[in-house]
Amino acid sequence: MGVLRYFLACIVIINHSAPLFGFVFTDAYVALKIFFIISGFYMSLILSNKYTGPGSYQLFLTNRLLRLFPTYLAVFVLCILFSLASHFILNKWFFLGTWITYWKDMKPLSVFYMLFSNLAIVGQDLCFFTELAPSGSMAFSTDALFAPIPMWIFLIVPQAWTLNLEIMFYLLAPFLVRRRFPLLFALIMFSAVLRVFFEATTLPYDPWRMRFFPAEFCFFLLGILSHRIYRGLDRIRLSRRLENMIIAFYFACLFFYQYLPANKLKETFIFGLSVLVIPLLFARTKHNRLDRTIGELSYPMYISQFFTIAMVQFYWGMHQYALVSLIVTTLLSIGLNEVVMKPVERYRQKRLYATL
Repeated sequence: MGVLRYFLACIVIINHSAPLFGFVFTDAYVALKIFFIISGFYMSLILSNKYTGPGSYQLFLTNRLLRLFPTYLAVFVLCILFSLASHFILNKWFFLGTWITYWKDMKPLSVFYMLFSNLAIVGQDLCFFTELAPSGSMAFSTDALFAPIPMWIFLIVPQAWTLNLEIMFYLLAPFLVRRRFPLLFALIMFSAVLRVFFEATTLPYDPWRMRFFPAEFCFFLLGILSHRIYRGLDRIRLSRRLENMIIAFYFACLFFYQYLPANKLKETFIFGLSVLVIPLLFARTKHNRLDRTIGELSYPMYISQFFTIAMVQFYWGMHQYALVSLIVTTLLSIGLNEVVMKPVERYRQKRLYATL
């Protein structure tokens, strides 16, 4: 499972930088949706096995926030410090450029909202549905990403909008993981129908079928169903050889996804295959420390990607742009994992086991 998570993080970075020796693998939004399925799987797993006693809801939420915020804030501070240093040395603002250009034209409430969403993560998804109006206020727009000044450009770590969706799922997950299949299926169908509805309208794919939580909710729920498949693996009893073939086929589909016929069926196919293969991968690797260590790099890689991509593009140039970006992002993520994530993880586990 850890190798899959790392591979998906690499796919997102490649899609946001440049092809790697001609490969882009899947689209970034496909990789993100598989991440949502994995998130649903893990949340169902830990809520079923660990967070079960009195006060478990509050403990679950605070522990999940501890998982997200320290690393996010570390990258946020890196972006600020790097921008300030670049201004004084190179007269280039980097991540603060938009703020320097437009903040005087923004009304105080707009400034407050953007400062809050940058610091708290909460509300960042709304920035992809709004623009800065000539009056200086945030204004809703059905195609905000094509507006002259979309609000998302004020986000210092813009990819963190996905964390906002994660947080919304965390609020709901404890009430869903133990529900019967008919309710989960109904919710999945509602979210899927909403996606189909948006596709039938003139609303742009991004953000309505990419960042709108009700339309993304189905992928988290598919992760819960994937965990239920994992719980039933003992009754299925696939042969080792068949499992290997299924897993190899799955990674081959991800690797050569860009060469599959371009239609919606391949998206549906890869998501359905993910639901079936994730339980096999987890069962195969759950006791593998190396695989777990590799997987832990996926979150800091994802949240630091634009910082490292910007640095590589500016200081290195476009030669082997994707490869160098992957290397630098991985190295930075190892540092973030050692300095930030591991100490926080020890504290999180201490809080959890104190209640058992």
